[in-house]
Amino acid sequence: MEIRNDPPTRGPHGRLDFTKPNRVGIEKSVEHAEHVRELRRQEAKELEQETEASSSRGSDRIDLSPQAKMLAEEGSVLPGETPEARAERVADLRTAFEAGTLNTPELVERAAEGLLSGN
Repeated sequence: MEIRNDPPTRGPHGRLDFTKPNRVGIEKSVEHAEHVRELRRQEAKELEQETEASSSRGSDRIDLSPQAKMLAEEGSVLPGETPEARAERVADLRTAFEAGTLNTPELVERAAEGLLSGN
């Protein structure tokens, strides 16, 4: 905070103007606040344009090698599980999810125990 000992100025009618330093300081503060507000509006607009531009570029892509595809297929099937058994299991899980019985406290606890035990 700066403290100055400026003498009071005389107004248009020859009166002393004690409030001029305060008015000038307030005007400067308002101008600064408006400037900062305008900068923030511009930054927000630029960010919005960048976001729109990045979303209009398209979606991300990934290309897998034949070995990676083979590993992905092997990893999606449990040992000893046939494709028919897997399709049936997925259908059962979908039905349970739609019925709202997939996320029960018992199933959540079993899953947590399995994760913690490493199984």
